[in-house]
Amino acid sequence: MRKRFATNLQRLSMRQVQVARDGDYTDGGGLILRFKNGSAVWVLRFTAPSGKRCEMGLGIVDRSNAQAIGKSITHARQQEDAMRPQS
Repeated sequence: MRKRFATNLQRLSMRQVQVARDGDYTDGGGLILRFKNGSAVWVLRFTAPSGKRCEMGLGIVDRSNAQAIGKSITHARQQEDAMRPQS
């Protein structure tokens, strides 16, 4: 039986990334935007085959302009898609 992933995930907009404050913001599918002390990183939360919950850093977020934010969001989502198991 194939696993199905939700296609209508709650995605963050560029504006939400730009104005976010300290805390975690979910982008769906285990992708999290984590802000702490003025810096921002993408984190992928997943369950390892052993059943243990894990987090993997996917890189920093450049919030200098809209184009940089867009590239950061696209790159993080591509990495998230690449990490999904193919059934």
